[in-house]
Amino acid sequence: PRPMRPCRVLASSAMPFPLELRSDRLHLRRLTADHLPDLLALDADPEVMRHISGGVPNTREDYLSELLPRMLAWDEHPFGFLAAYEAGRFQGWFHLRPSVADPHVLELGYRLQRAAWGRGLATEGSRALLHHAFAAGLDADEEEVLAGAGDLRRTQGRMP
Repeated sequence: PRPMRPCRVLASSAMPFPLELRSDRLHLRRLTADHLPDLLALDADPEVMRHISGGVPNTREDYLSELLPRMLAWDEHPFGFLAAYEAGRFQGWFHLRPSVADPHVLELGYRLQRAAWGRGLATEGSRALLHHAFAAGLDADEEEVLAGAGDLRRTQGRMP
């Protein structure tokens, strides 16, 4: 195992950091409060939420009081939560942010609609975020980022 290196979090400039990424099929852009209807529809699927909350959806109140503020807190950094679109249709979201368990490690995560499962979109979006992180000079290596990514075992095996 390689020694752990802390990730470098750039100082806040109090201005949003533009972040928009494209891959072969996905367009990833900063998640905003305008995505609330899409987030609620995503979380309304019990299968999407099965491993997160036992299938219980997040409510509008959950998003407004707790989830959206956490999701939007990274807008001044070269990472954060990104809405994922394929052919102009919302597919879910990806995030790259300091881990809740260890803020020195960037964590990669995602939540996608069931229709997006099994089509390689998780791998594609994850790869785009990792390439962005390395190009932006964030001090993290792929093993550290993926170690905190939750259930990415199948995705990890396909990452270059």
